[in-house]
Amino acid sequence: MTTDAANPQTSEISTAPKRRWMKWLLTGSLAMNALFIGSFLGAVWRHGGHPGGTTSVPANILSYAERLPSARGAEPSARFKEYRRSIMPLRRSLQDARRDIVAVIAAEPFDKARFVEAQKRLAEIEVQFRAQQQGLLADVAAGLTADERRGYARWAEFRRARLMRGRGGADDDVDAPPRK
Repeated sequence: MTTDAANPQTSEISTAPKRRWMKWLLTGSLAMNALFIGSFLGAVWRHGGHPGGTTSVPANILSYAERLPSARGAEPSARFKEYRRSIMPLRRSLQDARRDIVAVIAAEPFDKARFVEAQKRLAEIEVQFRAQQQGLLADVAAGLTADERRGYARWAEFRRARLMRGRGGADDDVDAPPRK
């Protein structure tokens, strides 16, 4: 009988070749993953992430009123649903006007007069939209108490400062509570 030590062919087959480069590859891969994840989380931390809604929409009194305790926040929510149904055609007109502007810009040759007309149409529709919005916002504001209106002022300032964080503004310290 022969042993594995005596037979060189079987000892080569039974032991797998050591791949030291595999350990380094896995370590490098983990380091790269940690770098990318850390960069992503750092960017979210620095810029505040995406605060629930669209960041381009300013904090208006309706958003604040809907966050009031359930009995107080239900009334603006019902009005808002009715309001949204009533302005749906106007919203579609806004979307169409924006699409028209993009089409005019993309057309060859560029027609400056058509572009100006498309811009004017969009501006007119936006004015109509804002005019309809003013009535709802005024009704909601009139329904708030004095304390709730002061709370809105603090809330809006805090949101504005949070959105401006990291943009080089004077309000970079937004972790502080809103001023009273």
